[in-house]
Amino acid sequence: MRLLTDKSSFDLSILCSVAPLLLACSFIPVSAPLSAQTQADESLDSITVIAEPEPQTGDVQHAEHAGTHRHIERQELERQDVMLGDILAHETGVQFRQVGGLGTLTTVTLRGASSAATGIYLDGILLNSAANSTVDLSLLELLNLSAVDIYQGAAPAPLAGSNLGGAINLRSISALNKKTSTSASVTGGSFNTNRFQFSHRSTHNRWDVVAAASRENSDNDFSFLNNNATPLNPDDDTVEKRNNAQTKKLSGLGRIGFQWNKNRRSDLLIQASTRKLGVPEWLNDEDNEASYDNDTLEMQLVTRFDAIGNWNTSLSLFQHNQSSHYLDQFGQVGLDLQNTQSQARTSGIKSYWEHIGDKGTFSFNVSFRNESLDSTDSLTSNQNYEVDRRSVAAGMQYAYFTFNDRLLFTPSLRFHSVDDDYSGISRSTENSRTDSVITPQMGVRFNASKTLTLRSSLGQFAREPSFSELFGSRGLILGNSNLEPEKGINAELGFSYEPNKQYRLNATAYASLRDELVVLVFDSQGVGRSVNSGEARIYGVELDNKWTINKQWQVRLNATYQISQNIAENPALNKRELPGEARLNSHAKLQYQTGRIRTWAESNYKSDFYYDSANLLPAKQHWIHSTGIEYQWRKFQFGLTANNISNTRTQDFNGFPRPGRSYYFSINVDL
Repeated sequence: MRLLTDKSSFDLSILCSVAPLLLACSFIPVSAPLSAQTQADESLDSITVIAEPEPQTGDVQHAEHAGTHRHIERQELERQDVMLGDILAHETGVQFRQVGGLGTLTTVTLRGASSAATGIYLDGILLNSAANSTVDLSLLELLNLSAVDIYQGAAPAPLAGSNLGGAINLRSISALNKKTSTSASVTGGSFNTNRFQFSHRSTHNRWDVVAAASRENSDNDFSFLNNNATPLNPDDDTVEKRNNAQTKKLSGLGRIGFQWNKNRRSDLLIQASTRKLGVPEWLNDEDNEASYDNDTLEMQLVTRFDAIGNWNTSLSLFQHNQSSHYLDQFGQVGLDLQNTQSQARTSGIKSYWEHIGDKGTFSFNVSFRNESLDSTDSLTSNQNYEVDRRSVAAGMQYAYFTFNDRLLFTPSLRFHSVDDDYSGISRSTENSRTDSVITPQMGVRFNASKTLTLRSSLGQFAREPSFSELFGSRGLILGNSNLEPEKGINAELGFSYEPNKQYRLNATAYASLRDELVVLVFDSQGVGRSVNSGEARIYGVELDNKWTINKQWQVRLNATYQISQNIAENPALNKRELPGEARLNSHAKLQYQTGRIRTWAESNYKSDFYYDSANLLPAKQHWIHSTGIEYQWRKFQFGLTANNISNTRTQDFNGFPRPGRSYYFSINVDL
């Protein structure tokens, strides 16, 4: 129960090897403990441990979560050569897609669910909205994060969400219980990429303060093979530099915390970013001037009250704004001239309560959200519209411990209700909509021994359609206000094995049965409309291995094998793989640390995935190899990385390539 150590890791001496078309895992006994003489011969290098704040009321208590959970520490998030999407994709069950180079649209999926059905949270507050159902991770700054928690399949009760794939909770940096620190870093590299970062954390009596700012630019003018839209004719293929793919981003974070007394604390978080992005044309037209600019602002205020009798509670107020401007004034990218501006707003309140008893913890939460989207096109008033959604989400859970606290049951129930109103030019029969969904969930975890933990979960989940799917009548696309929520049932069975502190293995088998999928279909006249059509069946296995060989060497190997099939009435789509979802996805990393030097080599593999629903456009399987080295000298840290060493040509979206070989050099200093 609460305050018990979360023994979700497990041990077993294992060596996993992944081949391009075959996934094999062989278990090898862990070697006997080193002799005293052998241990004496080893150099005992110090390892820096970055402590994280203890969970507070309203945070996820992992000792009371029975589902699969992955944790990414601050050290990994401090990398200067990759973005948030790359780091998340190193974990099992996670796949990400990126439209080009640094700073471009980046989305992730969990266990085959769409990016819209994968909940992204910032300190427990949902960032997905009806206006922006898909969260663009390139707009989020790694500098602002202290850790990331990934919950595959079953989301914990405090997150108050019902997402088909699971949840990703981004935890912002805090100065709570931290020493005063100020640091700055500069990074430069390929494609005229540069980044400047600054951060400060300090405490002043009952106050603690965090400030962070960053600026990054990249021309993204990497070389790629342009097939000129004739894949069957290699004679006209040319190697070109990417045009109009540049990106510029500024971001900042401010956080103030105040400890009123032992049982009461308030935190105010303000995070803002602005990005200017060129939109490349499919045939790489050098005269293309299309652009897509974004401004985001997240404000969250949370106050926690503990020891109100036997209850603890937290109250959160939040406001999220995002403005976008898409300009294609010459019609170089789309089918017509466009100059569209949109303003998305989300505001709300969330209340969380928990009662800690002798046998477990009862918790419930409720949140009220108001979401709106105002879209205008300066070229034609016929495309202007406004949409509003008022929603209520509530959930309750009881984390019940028994059998000397070795057995945990977590039954939970969630409720979600929405009320939509649309105003503007529409070809829909209805411009308003209401809906409500109740979804149950059950998790079980059993500590079979000090080294082995078994876990399972079964639950129902749902996703409400977005504004664009319901009312986004524009051009040749019609909205459909009669859409039903996407629904699904997720099940998993796994274990954690940790025979000692050197080795850890997580293994999970999962299945997801989904119905009422929202898809875009076109009639004989070329008019598109979102409809509830077909089902999907997803089955997979996840293996997560981490082996600390000694104080210098560490090995990690993650692999996911997944079958994701669409079940549709249309024979051209029936039993086809879901687009963008690879069958085999793996990540391997070897790290060596001695004294002031840390170096690593890693490899990512992806195979058997398609760009389209009919599976007529297969993507190439690929290995991506990278390496890096860091050196600590007094208050300075120097880093050098080489990514995609083999210069492998890849693309997550057909016609939108990703960069090849690249190099980055960084300097970080503690001021």
